Amino acid sequence: MLDINKIIYKIINKLNQNSANTVYAKNSSAPFCNFKLAITFKLKFIAMLSSIIFSQMLMASSTDISNLENQLKLTHNQDRLLLLKDLTTYYSLESPPKAKKYGEEALELLEKFPDTALQLHVGHYLFDAYRKLSQLDRAYKLAFNNLALAMNNGTLEQKAEANFDISNILSDKNSDYKGAIKYLEISCRIFKQLNDNLSLGSCLNNQGLAYYYDTQYEKAIEFYINALKIAEYKMELAAAHTLGNIALINMQYRRWEQALIYYHQALEHAKLFNKNAMISEQLINIGVAYLFNDELDKSIAYFDKATILQKGIGNIRSSFIIAKRLGEVYVEKQNYTKAMQYYQEAFNLSQKMSSDSSYIEIIMATGVLNTKLQKYDLAIINFEKALKRAKKTKRKPYIYEAHENLYLTNKDLGNLSKSLFHYEKYIQLKTEKTQKDRLNKITELEERFKAQQRETQIQLLKKENQLEALRNQRIQYASVFIVAFLFALAFLWVLRQKQLSSIANERTKMMEELIVKKNQLLADVSHELGTPLTVLKLQVESLKDDLEDDIQACYDALDNKINDIEHLIEDIHQLAQSDVGILKMCRVPFELHQTLNFWHTELAHFVSKNDLTFEMDNSVSHSLEVNFDKERIKQIIINLLNNSIKYTDKQGRIRLSVSQVDDTLYLSIEDSKPGVSDKDLTNIFERLYRVENSRNRSTGGSGLGLAICKSLVESHNGKIYAQHSSLGGLKVTTELPIEA
Repeated sequence: MLDINKIIYKIINKLNQNSANTVYAKNSSAPFCNFKLAITFKLKFIAMLSSIIFSQMLMASSTDISNLENQLKLTHNQDRLLLLKDLTTYYSLESPPKAKKYGEEALELLEKFPDTALQLHVGHYLFDAYRKLSQLDRAYKLAFNNLALAMNNGTLEQKAEANFDISNILSDKNSDYKGAIKYLEISCRIFKQLNDNLSLGSCLNNQGLAYYYDTQYEKAIEFYINALKIAEYKMELAAAHTLGNIALINMQYRRWEQALIYYHQALEHAKLFNKNAMISEQLINIGVAYLFNDELDKSIAYFDKATILQKGIGNIRSSFIIAKRLGEVYVEKQNYTKAMQYYQEAFNLSQKMSSDSSYIEIIMATGVLNTKLQKYDLAIINFEKALKRAKKTKRKPYIYEAHENLYLTNKDLGNLSKSLFHYEKYIQLKTEKTQKDRLNKITELEERFKAQQRETQIQLLKKENQLEALRNQRIQYASVFIVAFLFALAFLWVLRQKQLSSIANERTKMMEELIVKKNQLLADVSHELGTPLTVLKLQVESLKDDLEDDIQACYDALDNKINDIEHLIEDIHQLAQSDVGILKMCRVPFELHQTLNFWHTELAHFVSKNDLTFEMDNSVSHSLEVNFDKERIKQIIINLLNNSIKYTDKQGRIRLSVSQVDDTLYLSIEDSKPGVSDKDLTNIFERLYRVENSRNRSTGGSGLGLAICKSLVESHNGKIYAQHSSLGGLKVTTELPIEA
């Protein structure tokens, strides 16, 4: 049978060797941003040839599979095994139901005619078919049977494959991502030992996916980048998964347009291999991204394309996702009748899957739709079913969501006692989640600090090792000449003492700086957390002692204080990323004048709703194209506007001015009174600094906004400074170099 993957790889191997290193060298901090350039370059050379190969491959594949199935009808007993093996392998991707049929027959025959290698091969592809059919209990049992067989009698490659399958089922069935990572580490280690770069790339991609689902997005990105750095893997079908996974992280950060870029790249890559299952997966992803970006008609179009492909594939999980998402689209379009039809279809599909999360998701979505239809009794039944299953399977996020929906629905029905019960549960879970998130953030900061300390110690050790090697080399050379040896030995001894003294002083200084930074960080965080936590404690005590007249207002105040703490921790997290050099920047060229005009309405509304007047002077050329991180530039503007809004007297003015002088872009935001002192002009960008006058309000925030602006500007190789404004207040100017 013709293998299109191998054919494509052979065709572009030399092109890949020349271009891959060049692409990554240009921008090593974000190699995946350049992947599209590499693919475009190669496709220019192979488009015509690959189209011919694809047409031949399709004819050959159909003929070969047909021949295999015809031969199978004429064979019996042991002679069927090799045919069943090839059919299971082929249909595991193209038609999971057929793969299941042929694979199960093969395993039954293998009980009579044992063959370890053949059993592991068939077991792997049958496991894959079970997963696609959402028969997770069967997949789970088969995966562990395969692992036991591989560890006892299998080759290194089979052991790696078995560990790989275990990681997949742990993620799918139990959401045990930490357990999945352990098995993936074993699998990747074996693939690296075997020098199997294709499998290693897939393994690294799955490690990234496990870290993603464990909400460790920075680690996930690292593994995706490493997978795409492998030339052989980058030209394989599986690379479409990695591109889609990068898009998934952009979805997490609500960067819908950026996510769509990567999803479309993944779709085009999948089309090269003409694999309907992979093409369908990317069509679904694009449909979801358009849904979140409020482009509903485009979303429907892509879901419809995926539905057509799924009719020939039979992947229940994918069909469930399509039906559920189409229901959500029609909810947004307020076509509730059609939405309910799709939700019912999704529910029927969930009954065929052994997936608790799918059942809970569709029952919860149906309940929300019933509330929109004012069918509150039905909605409560839906939410209670979802809550029962969520409690049974110990899925806290779903428990949290179910209590929230039950609280709101009972409130609308006037069932105040039930509403209060679920509200208390909802608040309890929300508080636990907030506390857990806060502890996780603090733990993450501590781990990063410890890692920095370890790195410093390693560097010092390397310096000492280098000096030791230098000393030994000098001694060997000096041994040739006795007189010179004595002189050199004395010289080296003195040099050694000076170097050791210098290193000791350097180490002491570095350790002192690290301790000071750590103590300062802990002191600042403790100080900033102290006030809201004290207020929280007093309000909780008031509730306990029944001193509050307005309970709801007190709960709202508690919620606001918790939000303040969350915002503070997020600000500290972003500054910590900047300090250790891991703050991600994704520079893309865009027209500045058009972008600023696009933002104008949003910014004007943001200012005017606070009883202030907004002015914008956009004097840059219409054709000016800049290479900045667009979202970070917008964050700088929002932070500066937010600072002016908090400290400017009401009915005042805020002006945004943008201009270009030579190769420098000047962006300034100024406001009306009150102003600040000359001393404060240089200090306001320090972390947690607050002005000691009328600009220091109770609404002053965490004192980190301008510090974040400074870190983002410096990440663009720019500078930021403050001046007195002609409007009577403060003027903050940002200078950014315009790179070609």
